[in-house]
Amino acid sequence: MKKYNVIYADPAWKYNNQSPPCLPKKQPETCKIEYYYPTMTIAEIKALDVPSLCEKDCVLFLWATTPAIQEALEVVKAWGFKYKTMITWEKTNNDCMGYWFRVCTEHLIVAVKGNMKAFRDMERTCYHEKRGKHSKKPEHFYETIERVTTGNRIELFARQKREGWDVWGNEVESSVAL
Repeated sequence: MKKYNVIYADPAWKYNNQSPPCLPKKQPETCKIEYYYPTMTIAEIKALDVPSLCEKDCVLFLWATTPAIQEALEVVKAWGFKYKTMITWEKTNNDCMGYWFRVCTEHLIVAVKGNMKAFRDMERTCYHEKRGKHSKKPEHFYETIERVTTGNRIELFARQKREGWDVWGNEVESSVAL
């Protein structure tokens, strides 16, 4: 099985079997995450055999929504990585959702295993861009990862192929079995 130095993942988090709150203008059926794609429980995500994909020295870039930070850190540990830092994406649209506060951020956790050297890059840990299509992340993050890393790269939960990357996900033809 091919091994990777870089793993980029945007899991399909399930939120306590509940739907996120709807905006008043949205139809109820489109407010359920399952409307967009099938989701996975934290146990299902943790059980993915990601460790078998990793080179000895590997970096993980894992997307987490604000309500799922604790679960994301559990995934980091279950997959054998150690948390280092995160980059926060502030969505500059005015249509944020949430139960406690209007959540306009997502977080890209950076974690490592083995002897990964720090990037020492000038990238700031807060990035601002409008939210686009549901769950689609800005191109900026791919570009950043490509700039600061070398070696084999794979995107888990991918929706499209990207040159120089292998992909795994139910929305693209997968090249890797988990």
